[in-house]
Amino acid sequence: MTAPMSILLVAAANATTGGGERHTADLACALADRGVRLGIAAPAGGDLARIANTIGADYFPLPLDGALRPKTIRALRGVICQFAPDIVHAQGARAAAFARPADPQARRRLIYTVHGIHADQGGPVRFAKLALERVLRRRTAQFITVCAADKERGAHLRLLDPQRSRVIYNGIAVHTEEALKALASESAAFREEAGTAPDTPLLLHVGRICPQKNQPQLLEAFSAVLAEATLAPQALPAQPPARPLAPRAILALISAGSAQQRSELAACIERLGLTSSVRLLPPRPDLTAAFVAADLFVLPSLWEGFPYTIIEAADAGCAIVTTDVGGNKEAILPPQEGWLAPPDDLSALTEVLTEAIGNPEQRQQRAARAKAHVDAAFTLEAMVEQTVACYQDVIDSVQEEERAHV
Repeated sequence: MTAPMSILLVAAANATTGGGERHTADLACALADRGVRLGIAAPAGGDLARIANTIGADYFPLPLDGALRPKTIRALRGVICQFAPDIVHAQGARAAAFARPADPQARRRLIYTVHGIHADQGGPVRFAKLALERVLRRRTAQFITVCAADKERGAHLRLLDPQRSRVIYNGIAVHTEEALKALASESAAFREEAGTAPDTPLLLHVGRICPQKNQPQLLEAFSAVLAEATLAPQALPAQPPARPLAPRAILALISAGSAQQRSELAACIERLGLTSSVRLLPPRPDLTAAFVAADLFVLPSLWEGFPYTIIEAADAGCAIVTTDVGGNKEAILPPQEGWLAPPDDLSALTEVLTEAIGNPEQRQQRAARAKAHVDAAFTLEAMVEQTVACYQDVIDSVQEEERAHV
């Protein structure tokens, strides 16, 4: 009888609020269902430890969320040697920075899933990040990127080897139309929580409060829309008149952050005179009803990998406005499936918001196409199948190499 595949997942965070950690949790549960011998190395406590206990995976608590210290690398090496996996799968750059020097067989069995290319950001330390990634590239059996844009950018920056890289999109458990209709009462309750009348467009933003998610610019653009203002130069008399102004709307922000961050965001809302039009709502574990309730999901990020929120919103039938960063335009194909604006461009974001808010028929048409795209391409089953196939390819390559040396 063939022994089950043995996989050690390595993660640098133990919560499931971020995309990389969400990916790790979903993958761990799916692998356990397949009878895989599974281990998880991650910081102590948190969601991943609880999930590991539930699914019967071995959990190895290590301070992988701290500095890159030799002591922690040695501890992870001990775990790898003790668990003796077929595959070491590092989730994200920090986990890979620990795992690749820790695994003595990294070049043969270590898989690194890149959850966004961020090594060239971060001021002066970016040069150290780039140098480290380029050195560790040689200690990687296979790279997985969550979008084609990351594969192309990673190859350009020499952070990964395109010949040893493949794209595997994040996937979700998609909802049937019947399941979405069953959420009518919950979505109505969300609109009531947001103080939105049935005939008022409801915009939704979901994302932790941080520079990446760019909430202040979203608020500025929304203020310009509501004020029926234009940020473009004054039109000359010979130019055609401006398009009809967008109707009023409500913007709901579901944003996790510290008390200080939420206070600063609330102050920004007040400064822009948006207290009657913007709702700062608390995070919640299940966002499906919120996505169903919203008319438009807005994600004005400055950078991304392949965000779960876009495909979750599209799965729920919500129209999308986002920025042209990372894999966003792979998640929704513009203009057929949503609206795309250049990143960090207030005027462009204001323009696409005005167009999307003022065109309910286009919202419905694009949302329907985006939903079909998610159902076809971004399912959890597809993500797991492709990841397991990647594992098997690496294992087969090792076995072929061993047979060649017999």
